[in-house]
Amino acid sequence: MLVLAGPGSGKTTVITGRVQYLLTRQNVSPEQLLVITFTKAAATEMRQRFELLTRKEHPPVVFSTFHAVFFQILRYAYNYSAASILRESEAMRILTDILGRLDPALAKELDLVLSVLHDIALYKGNHCPLFKEEKASAPRGICPPEVFFAALHEYERTLRKQRRLDFEDMLLLTYDLLTKRPDILSFWQNRFHYILIDEFQDVNRLQYEIVRLLAAPQNNLFVVGDDDQAIYGFRGSRPELMLQFPVDYPNAKTVLLNINYRSPAPVLQAALRLISVNKKRYPKALIARRQEGEPVHIHQFASCAEENHFLIQHVRELQKKNTPLSQIAVLYRTNSQPRVLVQALREAEIPYVLHGKLPCLYDNAHVAPVLSYLRLAVGGRHRTDALQIANKPVRYIKRQAFPSEIVDFDAARQWYLNQDKGYVAERIARLQYDLCMIGKTDPYAAIHYIRNIVGYDEFLQTTLHSSDTAFDLLDEVMEEAGRFSTIPAFLDYTAHVQKREKENATRTTQNKDGVALMTFHASKGLEFPYVFVIDCNETLLPHKRNLLPEQICEERRLLYVAMTRTKEVLHLFSVKKKFGKELAVSRFLKEIQD
Repeated sequence: MLVLAGPGSGKTTVITGRVQYLLTRQNVSPEQLLVITFTKAAATEMRQRFELLTRKEHPPVVFSTFHAVFFQILRYAYNYSAASILRESEAMRILTDILGRLDPALAKELDLVLSVLHDIALYKGNHCPLFKEEKASAPRGICPPEVFFAALHEYERTLRKQRRLDFEDMLLLTYDLLTKRPDILSFWQNRFHYILIDEFQDVNRLQYEIVRLLAAPQNNLFVVGDDDQAIYGFRGSRPELMLQFPVDYPNAKTVLLNINYRSPAPVLQAALRLISVNKKRYPKALIARRQEGEPVHIHQFASCAEENHFLIQHVRELQKKNTPLSQIAVLYRTNSQPRVLVQALREAEIPYVLHGKLPCLYDNAHVAPVLSYLRLAVGGRHRTDALQIANKPVRYIKRQAFPSEIVDFDAARQWYLNQDKGYVAERIARLQYDLCMIGKTDPYAAIHYIRNIVGYDEFLQTTLHSSDTAFDLLDEVMEEAGRFSTIPAFLDYTAHVQKREKENATRTTQNKDGVALMTFHASKGLEFPYVFVIDCNETLLPHKRNLLPEQICEERRLLYVAMTRTKEVLHLFSVKKKFGKELAVSRFLKEIQD
């Protein structure tokens, strides 16, 4: 059976009720039931809901994640232990070391290493021998293909040497085992006669094929999901598998849970107008249980400052009505977007709860050289700063040119002249001239000079596989710098921000009653009475890196998920200008209004 569960339609209740029905009405043995979802937290929540329903603690029904089930199969077959599983922190450490040897610039920033690790996972998941039609091409990531494949090869060699498994290996080895060992496959088929899967729209192809093997020959397979809420394509999820399900199982029934118990009718209708633009989907005539409600409020602001001011004023009005701040959510597409908003909330003394990490702008690997240029321009001579910018752009300056902790550019120039390398000496002289010119300007003009006259932007464009993100960050730095009249004042500010962010990162507690700040992805499965979606602009939503037709469809699904978190009032914001650039209103807002 395929259960199409629209947002707010009670899918968890359906799954737990189904399990209870099988046990009490059909006399199925609880050991034969397997309920699978994607996260440990979701599996735990479902087990707890089931215990409340049946008033039994720890029933023998298995509530598990895909990876936990597959690891159990591998443990019995190959005697793996929990120590065999490579945790993400360990994978990050291994990959950081590998990238440091291949391209030191890539290993300097956590987000870059994490992105390469996700690309490796995606590549491995899509290049199982099962998928012969897949092309052996590198994911569209941030590092050049040759670096990616070198890192992948070394990463795999390290794992095999240590006899370790990452999450993708669990899937690959389980599929390989079940297809080559009919006896082991038969054992697990007899162990689980009834399989129920939650969030089925998020399965990848390998997970689906393994489940099909386990469910055969009885095919007692009960899957629940919503293809309109498939938002994990970057992890390899394939929402089209939901469309394939009735083809693979022609006798399967399809049931639509079409009543939305969460959002008022105006919000649900606006969300349905948006998602109906996607054509490869199950059409769903969803009905809001609550017909009354405010229309969706769509606002456009001249700048982010105006957007934040309006939002803060609205939050204060809700506070006056004794609305708990935890009932207010601000949602956004990427985890770097709320940086300016966080600062505004702090200045307004409004508590907030940040879900996920907000990267410190001034710790970024592409921003750090700009700060080094600025420090050197106002008289700093630390070796760390000199090495940071020595070859950005390339000047052929070696570390040996700066032997002391305090740098002497004249001595470095003479050192190259003594080696008959006048061309490097000339570049050092040019660097000295540039630093002198930078030091005479205000911070905004100084960064403009570094990017366009010194050639830092051109350097990034030629060395990075994708420089768009770096340029966006530098634009943000320039806008911040424009608030200061002198370079030392701006540098004091950046140092203060770095120190504050480090202190915040070490805190283990946050305000429980604070405005919830989170990405669209993090909001999935949650609900809030008051929802503000910020920065609904082209290049941000849809994101400029996701412009292929299937990617646009997923971006549309992301906004659909964000909109349907709303229990009372929904606001959609866009801005005319951000970080000095004109921005167009997101095409999605036009689709909603149409």
